[in-house]
Amino acid sequence: MQLNGFTILMTLILCYSNVLSQFKPNDTALYAAYPIINQQAVKLIGDSIAFQEFASKLHSFTTANHPVFHVLHIGDSHVQAGFFTEPIRELFSSIYGYGGPGVVFPYQVAKTNGPPGFSSSSDYTWTAKRNVKYNIPLPTGLCGHTIYSTNPSASFNIRFNEDSSYNRIRNLTIFHSSRDTNFNYIVTGDDSIIAYMDSYFQDIRATRFIIGKDDSRIRVSNNKTDSKQVSSTKTGMYCNNGNSNTAITSVIGVNGARYNDYMSSDWFIEQVSLVAPQLIILSLGTNESFEYNKLNLTQFASTIDSMVSRLKNLPSMPIILLTTPPAVCRSKRVSKRIIYIPNTYTALVRQVILDQAAKNHVLSFDLYEAMGGEKSMKWWALKHMTDKRQIHFTKPAYRISGSLLASALARLMENQK
Repeated sequence: MQLNGFTILMTLILCYSNVLSQFKPNDTALYAAYPIINQQAVKLIGDSIAFQEFASKLHSFTTANHPVFHVLHIGDSHVQAGFFTEPIRELFSSIYGYGGPGVVFPYQVAKTNGPPGFSSSSDYTWTAKRNVKYNIPLPTGLCGHTIYSTNPSASFNIRFNEDSSYNRIRNLTIFHSSRDTNFNYIVTGDDSIIAYMDSYFQDIRATRFIIGKDDSRIRVSNNKTDSKQVSSTKTGMYCNNGNSNTAITSVIGVNGARYNDYMSSDWFIEQVSLVAPQLIILSLGTNESFEYNKLNLTQFASTIDSMVSRLKNLPSMPIILLTTPPAVCRSKRVSKRIIYIPNTYTALVRQVILDQAAKNHVLSFDLYEAMGGEKSMKWWALKHMTDKRQIHFTKPAYRISGSLLASALARLMENQK
């Protein structure tokens, strides 16, 4: 029996309702344990245009054959470790099924932290760059991170957790510098070549491989095949398991990043386009709040406006969702002591983000208010759920943050009936 679009949509709405029980906005146990949470703020904010675009995106995905519903979470250090994003991945995978790990980068090779699910290693030395380091003369792209080597024999390993479904990969796209000077690549498993280049995929700064064997570890090796090839500059990778009508939730996070750092990245927009996101979540603003009186709010608003506009106009026509930063603290010297007080500039940054979301008719989520508002970080610190500087949450608190956002998303999806 062939199901029509309405029947498929109603079936998925029932699925949304089941998933919503896992991410309920009125979860009394959560609110009883953490009364600082502002229950009224656990919602997505938007006008009729933003909500209609979200509904249309869901409807088009459920009534047509799409390869994957790709959720791309872009941010700063609140996002890079991946804990904030995990509940969002769980939400979409529960609804659509798991489509693969998505965006991957060898973070440990670059000597930084990354999200759970995979790790990296290398016997070679690579030069690393983040998009916030303007003094290092290397380009950045998809991940906001880059690794570089002139050694034609250099390689690195990506090992996926044995107990996760990450390790079933059928397609791997490597993002790099221009083909004419960049080394080619060979992709191997534990004991043999497991992938071949997809000759139908043509892009000057990306190479796609088709993988024919399950393996918990892949090795990406440089392969010099032309005298013009002088180095390897990798800006990210994208993996999926080849299953259609599934969901992938990717993390792109850079410690210290601001909106302007992504907009200044050489190939960021170009390479984001190639991973065809359906929903882009932008969680930035914390680092702008530490610029204090040096921050030009008018210029900051213009940067957000430009980034939102360029992302909205990608070929995949993604839904854009802006989140406000948490109410972080800043240090202050009192006599010979360092104390931590609420960073009042965060409230200014928050308002600019909300205003730009409204101006551009995109969705927003006010994490600042949902987690308790202006002085809330002091409360979370007393619960031992922040770092010493009261800027970052602990893993459990990041999961709470992500669960609140997932709750808001699930509620909106359920309300599309």
